[in-house]
Amino acid sequence: MVLLFELEGVIAETLPVRAAALRSALQAEGIAATPEDA
Repeated sequence: MVLLFELEGVIAETLPVRAAALRSALQAEGIAATPEDA
């Protein structure tokens, strides 16, 4: 069970990082990732 909690913690920490990286990559391509970016 401890391993599962640690895995969830890692996922929770890395998802926002991946989302931010994807968003910056989209912006670099000139694509608005969110309405505010338009």
